[in-house]
Amino acid sequence: MKERTVDQFDPVCGDLVTDATHTVGHLGAQFVFCSVQCKERFQSHPGLFVGCPGEKAPKQAGEEVIKQRCMRLAFPLMARKANEVEDCLQNLLGVKAVNISEDHVDITYDLLLISAEEIEEKIIACGEYLGHSIRDRLERVFVHVGEQSEISSLEVHYKKKAD
Repeated sequence: MKERTVDQFDPVCGDLVTDATHTVGHLGAQFVFCSVQCKERFQSHPGLFVGCPGEKAPKQAGEEVIKQRCMRLAFPLMARKANEVEDCLQNLLGVKAVNISEDHVDITYDLLLISAEEIEEKIIACGEYLGHSIRDRLERVFVHVGEQSEISSLEVHYKKKAD
């Protein structure tokens, strides 16, 4: 059976999608995505990518929200492991730059596409541990809360018209 071609642009990353492998219905429309990562990002924050009549979503307007963070690891990385982690992070949607030096990960990313919390989860999935001092944990919590607040304030929310 031949797969249906859709030739639509992924609302998250902007790539051309030619098959309907990853789809989501939202506000009566069907959206297609090039990857699970784009689909999940859309599902968690559709108002960043799809606006409503008279109001474009930030991504539709071409906006980026560039963040730079220094994440502290629990232990310094040897060169080979640092390269593995760096490659792993570079493959994430929205990551612009990664530099790992001993126990620090300096990373630049677009908050519309990925959050610090998601980056931290990927570091852990790569087998590394984040700094575990009270200071490190509190700093991460404040970053997460701040980013969630910023994302919420950027999202376009569909307002149903009163009859």
